[in-house]
Amino acid sequence: MREYSADQKETVFFTGRKLVVKSGAGSGKTTILKGYALQNPRERFLYLCYNSAIQKEASAAFPGNVICRTGHAIAMGVVGRPLEHKLVDNLRLTDIKNYIKAKDWGLTKDVSQGLSNFLNSSRSEISIADLNFLPNFSSSQKKRNRLILSCIQKIWDAGLDASNPFPVTHDMYLKEFCMGPATMHQWFSGILFDEVQDANPVIADWVFKQDKCKHILVGDDHQQLYRWRGAQNFMDDYAKKTGCQVNTMPQSYRFGNKTADIATKLLDYKSKITKCARFPVYGNAKINDEVYAFTPALFRTSHRTVLHRTVIATLDTAIQNIDKKIFWVGKISSYGLQGLLDVFYLKKDMKDKVRNKRLLTEHRSFASYQSMAEETKDSEMLRTIKLLEKHGSSIPSKINALQRNAVEDESLADVTVSTAHRSKGLEWDHVELADDYPDLLDVTKDWDVDIVGDEINLLYVSVTRAMKRLKVSDIVIELFKKMGGDVSIFTSEIEEAGPPGNPVRDDNIGVMNQRVKLNEKDS
Repeated sequence: MREYSADQKETVFFTGRKLVVKSGAGSGKTTILKGYALQNPRERFLYLCYNSAIQKEASAAFPGNVICRTGHAIAMGVVGRPLEHKLVDNLRLTDIKNYIKAKDWGLTKDVSQGLSNFLNSSRSEISIADLNFLPNFSSSQKKRNRLILSCIQKIWDAGLDASNPFPVTHDMYLKEFCMGPATMHQWFSGILFDEVQDANPVIADWVFKQDKCKHILVGDDHQQLYRWRGAQNFMDDYAKKTGCQVNTMPQSYRFGNKTADIATKLLDYKSKITKCARFPVYGNAKINDEVYAFTPALFRTSHRTVLHRTVIATLDTAIQNIDKKIFWVGKISSYGLQGLLDVFYLKKDMKDKVRNKRLLTEHRSFASYQSMAEETKDSEMLRTIKLLEKHGSSIPSKINALQRNAVEDESLADVTVSTAHRSKGLEWDHVELADDYPDLLDVTKDWDVDIVGDEINLLYVSVTRAMKRLKVSDIVIELFKKMGGDVSIFTSEIEEAGPPGNPVRDDNIGVMNQRVKLNEKDS
């Protein structure tokens, strides 16, 4: 029989109907959920997964009395099949503009935002609550808002009409399904709800509606990464509403005490700024981990993973390692390289080389593309323009080289690249943080408290991906020092290099100076 820690036993042997588990990075949430299912072999559970990759992994790990599904997979089986022929990942602004016959991009963008707000809410009807980003005081404002709401309703109806050619998104059929009656108790005695700190309000409302089922909610307050997309952390509200037991698991089995110290100091800063409760992270004493303020020589000779705040920085790192075998978390195709190449050819007026012919339908020229990007503030379009400006005419050859050297088997890679968001749930021996994470100590910026919390969460997720060796970014060092961290935990370059003659040394004199920034005093 497997041995569980005291923290883990509280969940594995839980006998009630409602439970919230606050599980820190690497604390073994899969272990406890699997253990709970094994302790209740005569019951059938639905493990609600965050995405399809987790669903695949969980299906192989959990016992036979657990069915692993994403909310979208369940919804597709019930209401989505008749709409599958017109399914798209996202509605394009051009599609919306043409369908509602809008004369300007401003109206189109507001309709798109309002629709998104509705799709990511627990509300069952389109209403003025979906336009909380717009003023609604004057008669002209109210008139415009009524127009926007009617346009949203029109798009919603068209998307769910199988005979209407207007496309439907995954979030649209999910919303339609979740507004239906509670029926899961007919098949399951309980629901294991994972990643609740980043729950889609639609999914969360649907789960809580299944009140004839047991509920085991698991999440980490500090790994909430998608608040900007409408995701919400329902753990505290659920616990307060139901009065249920709350278990805490701060002990990590992934990394040692040094990485845990870094993670704790980051969360201490978050607690200081946002006034949230402290969450000390405890490392695995059996793991002798190392943290660095510089890139150690070992990282240049063995596989490492580089994590970034932005896609642009991810591409920059890939280009810096253009001759190496690179593994892209989420696959290279998801980083927009083909779209970047198409816009490059649009800019060069080489339209015969554009693969996405829809781009040519929407934009006769690069000037049109730029104009739409500026008017709508579309992040993907603006990012594409920045990359074109930075790399210019070398774009095709660089993309070709990156595609040629991309590997799908990570064991064959020299370098793994990813954004912090995509790294969630993963782990590697050697992790390096790029320096594109924002400087949260920049006094010239008026930081919103919630934004600081979001950015600390990203840093926390990033540093806790490392199992053995972690190279941190400058902002992590500064935050660590600000919260009273002991910089002696950092491996110095002298220690890393070893004695003269060590083959990993890259100096000629046998001594490397420890980085000054570790010894600098905060003013």
